[in-house]
Amino acid sequence: MALPASGQIDFGQIQTEFGGSNPIAMNEYGDKIGLTVNTTSGHNIAQFYGLSNVSIGSWPSATANFYRQNSFKVDTYEAFLRLTAQIVGSQVKLGFTLGGSSAIATTYYGYVNFSGSTPTMKVDWNITSRSGIRSSPTLSDNVYYSIPTSGERTWTWKAGFANSGNNGISGTYTAYINNAAGTINSGSKSFSLGTSAGGGGPK
Repeated sequence: MALPASGQIDFGQIQTEFGGSNPIAMNEYGDKIGLTVNTTSGHNIAQFYGLSNVSIGSWPSATANFYRQNSFKVDTYEAFLRLTAQIVGSQVKLGFTLGGSSAIATTYYGYVNFSGSTPTMKVDWNITSRSGIRSSPTLSDNVYYSIPTSGERTWTWKAGFANSGNNGISGTYTAYINNAAGTINSGSKSFSLGTSAGGGGPK
């Protein structure tokens, strides 16, 4: 909860918002009001107006590996896209995996910093085409879920695991992370997954 934007602020409110030792030592809070060195010099309690210990960082930049669009396999294995989220300390660890088989795919990671309010995450997706054997996440579309500290919250799309024929699924998704400080999102991402059955194992 942010400190008041005006009026009276006492040291106890500052300590409740930002933590700290007893008795309160004002030099612990220099960084909160933009002082690069913790010092009692220059502290003015009005500088704490509206400050909050609740924050949410930026969505990871879309590097070449973190967001890829297409996956295709010529065999009886799946093509898949998987998004994961786990809380590690004061970060959300995001995983992105796109591959022709879960046995050979590489997961790429990005991180979102947060403080003061545990984030939740949702994925809003739209399937534009589908054929043969394919699947969407078992989690509900456009619903916020808690992010675990042990294990991962996982969204997976798959095409394949058939003995014959072509299988495909394509569409778009947007992932969102929210806490009391606000909401950030991935932006709309397209994906296209396909398999053509027959032709051996993973390569």
